[in-house]
Amino acid sequence: LVLDIANLRPFVHSVRIVSRPDATLKSLEAYGPVATKLALTPAAFDSNIHYYTAAFTNAAKTGKIKAVATDPNAVVTATLNGNAQALDTQFDWAEGQNVVIVTVTNGEFEEMYALVVTYTVQA
Repeated sequence: LVLDIANLRPFVHSVRIVSRPDATLKSLEAYGPVATKLALTPAAFDSNIHYYTAAFTNAAKTGKIKAVATDPNAVVTATLNGNAQALDTQFDWAEGQNVVIVTVTNGEFEEMYALVVTYTVQA
């Protein structure tokens, strides 16, 4: 038996790469009273890091959270201690630890970021 492979051509797989919608944050900021920006730990925001902490001591307890999605088509929502919290609006921090969960949704994709802010009342 002789096998003639003279007209045999190599098979080439085709791969189609489909981009995934971006459900990450471009920035995350927390504020205390009088629009005082709180120092986050880790200090430099990185969309691949999903856990941050901050702390402050003050007599006033007002605050604000700002979060911006990388993709302008994504929807960003937040909760503060389990309750829905509008972003970029003033609210009161509770004494002790405050857990902020920021959720970025883009189509079927979702990413969550946690920020724990510890507030101590200044005597």
